[in-house]
Amino acid sequence: MVLRAADTAAQLTASRMDAVPGLVAVGKTDVGWLWRISPVNEPAVQAADVAHRVRIVDGARTTVGRVHSQSVSADAAIPAGPEGRLVVLAERADPGWSAWLDGRRLTATTSGWAQAFTLPAQGGQFSLRYEAPWAVWAGVAQAVIIGLTALLAVPMPARRPNTGLSRDEGSLRKEYQHAQG
Repeated sequence: MVLRAADTAAQLTASRMDAVPGLVAVGKTDVGWLWRISPVNEPAVQAADVAHRVRIVDGARTTVGRVHSQSVSADAAIPAGPEGRLVVLAERADPGWSAWLDGRRLTATTSGWAQAFTLPAQGGQFSLRYEAPWAVWAGVAQAVIIGLTALLAVPMPARRPNTGLSRDEGSLRKEYQHAQG
């Protein structure tokens, strides 16, 4: 993994990436900062040191388990364990994330910069979803645009040309021209 920018924002990003388990800093090169990802089957790397999208950490923030996940969701059984455990995502904290254990909503928190959820001592079926907070507004905007498009597609009756005269003036004029001619 390479980070190319050389400004203060890139330095902040680099320091945060150094804290991600499973990413090993190789160093700064002429093209930017460089990290390598530790593979699971490398004998020198313990399971707790491998980068995972969703992991379980104990009160000391040591990884004690991994949760199989998809890109924006997870469904897995979580074993019982001690109080103070967290489910930590490899995602920036965001109010769009929500998690449940056996149908009960888990309390959202953070673990540094990462989104996390507090786990109770008992285990159960874990479910994780991301719902964009703007999704409802995007749906409303789409409905309005479709409604306006349908409204504009309705044919309108043809309009008569406007001569600038009222009906009475027009009929008087015709009568006058008929009488003259």
